[in-house]
Amino acid sequence: MQKKFRLTTINQPSSTSLDDELTMLNARLTQWCFLNAKADHAFECQKRFAETQLLDALKLLVKKQTEISTALRKFSLEIDNSRLDTILAFQANLLLQTSKNLELFKTRYAAFASSLASTTTAMPISNALTGKLDQLSEEINICSTATTDLLKKWEESSLIHDVASSMQKLCINLKEEIQELNECNALLREVSDAEIIETSLRIEKIEGSINL
Repeated sequence: MQKKFRLTTINQPSSTSLDDELTMLNARLTQWCFLNAKADHAFECQKRFAETQLLDALKLLVKKQTEISTALRKFSLEIDNSRLDTILAFQANLLLQTSKNLELFKTRYAAFASSLASTTTAMPISNALTGKLDQLSEEINICSTATTDLLKKWEESSLIHDVASSMQKLCINLKEEIQELNECNALLREVSDAEIIETSLRIEKIEGSINL
């Protein structure tokens, strides 16, 4: 009986120590679970806050991108309008120069036609069509090139397209007329050379008759 009592006395402190250890471990586990849940909640809050900030930043970025795109389109339209104004002013200047040269050409050609109607011997055939045609032809070529570019760049505008098309047709007609007049000028120079040769032969014949 004494031995049993002693065994019970020896085992009791060990059992008490194990219960305390389990209680402490359970308390620590509970504390750890609480801290883990708290940290998880804080992480979720930070995640939602970060997502909200990113969404706001994305909305702001899209807004700024839209504003930049609008400003860019407006700037492009202003550049196109400025380029169009420059082209139209250039066209107007070319047409003015062409008109001035045509008036001078008409005056000289009228004199040429009048001389042609009277007699060939009295007509000043040499340089009847002056060198101004070269300058006029060059201006018409520049005008034609500009109208061609205008037709390519502004096909969506019917009014501009019609104006440029009419100007291009005018340039084509003028170039054809100038080519025909240059051919006429070359032919008249050949006639003039032939008349000079004929006159020279007549003079030689007359001089030969006098010497006989």
